[in-house]
Amino acid sequence: MYINEENIDAFVDSYRQTRRIKFTRKKQDNSIEEQDKLIDNAAFLEMLKDSTIHLIF
Repeated sequence: MYINEENIDAFVDSYRQTRRIKFTRKKQDNSIEEQDKLIDNAAFLEMLKDSTIHLIF
């Protein structure tokens, strides 16, 4: 299955479960903050749209 911007919501809803993920976020002062959080599907989709976040797989 090819995943693009049009079908990412359906893919996440069908295949992803709430899980703990590690990510970095670029803050306003240009520093990088590393976080480790339990993320549900709605929050995960918002994170995918945020250009200041880098997900670590």
